[in-house]
Amino acid sequence: MGFLKEQLNDNYLDELNEIERKIKKIWSNPLLPWFTNHGLSHSEQIISNANQIISYLSKYNNFSLNEDEIFIFLASAYLHDIGMQFLNVDEISIEDLTDNEYEKIRKKHALKSEELILKKRFPVPDDKSMSYSLGLDSLNRGYVQAISTLCSGHSSANYKDVYNRIKENPLIVNNKKIKGDLLLGLLLICDELDISMIRTDERKFSTFNPSSYSYMHHFKHLYVKYIGISGPKIEIVYEFPEKFFSFAVYLYTIVQDKIKIELKRFNSVLEDRNLPKFDNEIQRSTQFNEQLPFPNKEVLKKFKKECEKFEGPTLKNKVQNPAYSPSDDPSYLYSLDLNENDINSINCEFG
Repeated sequence: MGFLKEQLNDNYLDELNEIERKIKKIWSNPLLPWFTNHGLSHSEQIISNANQIISYLSKYNNFSLNEDEIFIFLASAYLHDIGMQFLNVDEISIEDLTDNEYEKIRKKHALKSEELILKKRFPVPDDKSMSYSLGLDSLNRGYVQAISTLCSGHSSANYKDVYNRIKENPLIVNNKKIKGDLLLGLLLICDELDISMIRTDERKFSTFNPSSYSYMHHFKHLYVKYIGISGPKIEIVYEFPEKFFSFAVYLYTIVQDKIKIELKRFNSVLEDRNLPKFDNEIQRSTQFNEQLPFPNKEVLKKFKKECEKFEGPTLKNKVQNPAYSPSDDPSYLYSLDLNENDINSINCEFG
């Protein structure tokens, strides 16, 4: 059942099971199947990440979550991404959506999730006159407001505004303040830590014609074999074909610097509550797997462009501190026999 669910009584578990059943139905047919998984298994991995984090924090006497707070977090983990299944963008039909509209869905899905949760209903994609229940009908407004607020703030773009809103107007459930800032930070970091090949489906992905940007997101997850949480430490195991190693700095930067940004936010909340922080330095290792596909040159360019959004330590130390090399010589980064047909004009020089 997991650490968090074990803390709940049967009434809370019944409510949570009802939400889970509704979410399973909503995600039974993903409308953007080439996107990484945002459905039930993603929610369960977020909960698994939270179990590990909370289990560690629970060793400290000044840490506690009550049943209301645990229930609200778990419900938010199930509901936070339902906005990704709502494709009504500017009244454009699903068949006519372009890459620009898909990107709007990505950017606005957290706010759309909040809106749907407050309504307690999810529209049936093919029939706007019908809707699914989200399993929230028996909950009072305090619960629904708290869940919707956490879901709206789980994205990087919205986090700061929602965090400030919670600090100014604490979330109230059953006439008691809840630790909204802590729950929000927990959802943010647990969501960010669910980057791995498990969220990809090569069979579904290959049947569509996604953009290079979507391919980049696909490979970003495909090349992360595992992210583990052990006490205050976070470990990432990467796995990709050997010839991708010359471009691995892009992957390391995109994955690790983004995690570090969200980890800094979560650590700030922990520090405010006099709780132990998690290590800022992420442990990483790399394995080669020649069975995995290699991205084409357009996807590699998207990796580079995405990488340029970050100016953190991973990119700055790319040559001085290579994550892994069969050789002690950092020049190995430049000496791989790359397939010119794949990379064409991509510049391999990082220095």
